[in-house]
Amino acid sequence: ETTLEPLQDNVAYLHHKLTELCHVQLEDVMLVTSAPLSPIVFLQVADIPETRDLDELLFLKEVVQQCLLHKAHLTGSSNHKKTTGMACVVVSSPPGIRITVTAAHTHEHLDNCLRIFSESVEAVMSRSH
Repeated sequence: ETTLEPLQDNVAYLHHKLTELCHVQLEDVMLVTSAPLSPIVFLQVADIPETRDLDELLFLKEVVQQCLLHKAHLTGSSNHKKTTGMACVVVSSPPGIRITVTAAHTHEHLDNCLRIFSESVEAVMSRSH
């Protein structure tokens, strides 16, 4: 077995479980917007009535902070500047959360991350309403 096989398995597992979690448990508050084969899973806040009054950047920041408190390391992302030589380019990406999966993760690791992520979104949403 090569390193690529466990990585592909983990990517498929995480993408499937996270998509299901966002739809069923989180009631579509968050959406998986990355390609199914990517080891970097990107999540965004859905544009639904329950999220219209949210400060999206603050919400995502609080979800990431809540996850970190429980030892799940997710990354928030938004616009950032990239300097190359004399030029400064603003790279525009929508606000979201990135989860990176590797071949070293086990399904147990991923399930734990999903549980923490779900609990964090629910906790932050309950404080927001």
